[in-house]
Amino acid sequence: MKKIIVGYSGGLDSTAILLDFVQQNYKVYAVYIKLNEDEDIPLLPEQLQEMGVELIVLDKRDLFRRSVIRYFADSYKKGITPNPCAMCNRYIKFALLSEYADEHSYDGFSTGHYICINNGFIENAADRGKDQSYFVSTVKKQHLGNFINSRNCNALKEENRKYVTEAGISISGRESQDICFIKHNYIEFLERNMGFRPIPGDFIDEHGNQLGRYDEYYRFTIGMRKGFKQGFNKKMYVKKIDIKNRCIVLTDKDKMKFRGFRALIISRFSDNIIPDSVKTRYRQKALQIDRLNAENNMAECFLKSDANDITPGQIAVFYKNNRVIMSAEIIKAIE
Repeated sequence: MKKIIVGYSGGLDSTAILLDFVQQNYKVYAVYIKLNEDEDIPLLPEQLQEMGVELIVLDKRDLFRRSVIRYFADSYKKGITPNPCAMCNRYIKFALLSEYADEHSYDGFSTGHYICINNGFIENAADRGKDQSYFVSTVKKQHLGNFINSRNCNALKEENRKYVTEAGISISGRESQDICFIKHNYIEFLERNMGFRPIPGDFIDEHGNQLGRYDEYYRFTIGMRKGFKQGFNKKMYVKKIDIKNRCIVLTDKDKMKFRGFRALIISRFSDNIIPDSVKTRYRQKALQIDRLNAENNMAECFLKSDANDITPGQIAVFYKNNRVIMSAEIIKAIE
């Protein structure tokens, strides 16, 4: 009998694939990776225990703090916007599961992500509304080699709900959240846990004229248009955060259009396939690429139409049709 380990969160999606792999005659081990101090380890439903599914708990709190939480805080210190979920997939979930499967001679591993892995490439899942290829794009290619596609490659979310319900399994509603280690808001987290303190500075326009004052620079992100304590006579957007000079540049909507960006390459899945579209945000329609230069570890991308969702620190994911070709961290928008 083939053996598989499956990343388990206690939610609907990972429960559905545990059940499915059992019904495919795998010996299934559910792996829960403990990341935070105060989280509860989910219990396996009784039905799955009766089917022989066993739970393995890996305590990786120290690694998570070093590789994901520290990255999160360091990004805000630089005035850029992090994407911790993408980095967690790279350094924690896929890396640990892939390596654990190899070390303990399992036939492979899987997760509850809505993705397909084919021939070493990440591809869109059938449920485009739930597709998570964007967040998985940062994974190292060697950690995809022993990935076994789950039903979430082709199943819709509602089909999973029906599938689990018909098996008599009740899900308590535990679902993944945007940032698992943030209980209230990220500002409180940075101040309480990471030593952040308010540093006053100036709001300025693009010509250097002072518009007002701020206290916490880490409260603001590129593209933000709300949360200013003082009012302005028109809607203003954060265009640049200059930590060194303690100023935040504000502008109006018309000047938030960019024709491209420069980025630091994270993962490259092919040197030969030229991508034709890119996403610079998860919930975004893919942007068409006009010209792309990607050499060594740097990428410079120019778009066919100007875009306003280009934020330093965020992940740019390059596609050819429904296949991820490359991922990169945006370091500068090009006007």
